[in-house]
Amino acid sequence: MKGALPSLGMFHADCNKSYFTWTQENMNAVRQTYFYVSSVRFRVLAHRVITIFLHYWYSQSIFYNF
Repeated sequence: MKGALPSLGMFHADCNKSYFTWTQENMNAVRQTYFYVSSVRFRVLAHRVITIFLHYWYSQSIFYNF
């Protein structure tokens, strides 16, 4: 039992380390996603998609009304 305690402590430290690196990687991904969303290219793309969708929906609604 005495020999098992240090390995448990090492395992716990390892878990903490991997959790820390996991959160760091996630924060980097979130930061990159935020920079991409705030970039001009994404805004242009989103604007294009929204306008196409609105035009399609508008034409469909007119088509169904008549």
